[in-house]
Amino acid sequence: MSILEKFSGIIDLRLQGESFLSHPAGDEFPTRKVEAMKEDTVRSVGRAFAVLRCFTLDEPKLTLNQISEKLSLPMSTTLRILTTLVSLNALRRFDDRTYSLGSQVYLLGAVAQAHYKPHQVARPYMQNLRDETKEAVSLYGIDGEYRVCYVHVPSLLSMRCVVRVGDRFELWAGASGKVLLAYARSPLYSASCKNWPPSRRPPSSTGNDS
Repeated sequence: MSILEKFSGIIDLRLQGESFLSHPAGDEFPTRKVEAMKEDTVRSVGRAFAVLRCFTLDEPKLTLNQISEKLSLPMSTTLRILTTLVSLNALRRFDDRTYSLGSQVYLLGAVAQAHYKPHQVARPYMQNLRDETKEAVSLYGIDGEYRVCYVHVPSLLSMRCVVRVGDRFELWAGASGKVLLAYARSPLYSASCKNWPPSRRPPSSTGNDS
């Protein structure tokens, strides 16, 4: 055996030894570590999205403390998420230490609106209905335990109900919410009914299980 072959063999044994010492369980340890990193990444993405959802038309600016309380997250964790989102222009930080949605969210919203199918399909029909009745027409969808306005065509009358795209309302409040609840599945129906004022609580029902 040549000196080069002996030297190569020694290096190979050392490398195998380092690998074995570093990962005594073979591939199991790095696999668990990778899976844990993936879970942390998914959780971080979910938290970042939850931060963005804290901002509404009625609350366009929020403080660190307000966001932390809304999400029930530690202040340190919330601050790290905010700092990252600010660096990505997903959030904007003001001198008074408040935050608002940033330019990247605005641009993404423009793209989404341009290609949002319900808006493209429903709006022409909603406009025709508004023109015939002169009343406002709104399209709502369920988001969690709320109904959210996705499309709105304003009334032609001087007296009008002002609704904005993105406005959120309790499902139990208003005819639109009750229509959505009538076809909702049991868990959502039951959860919403708990929020009804006692005087306006509906008769016991299990909702739609189909």
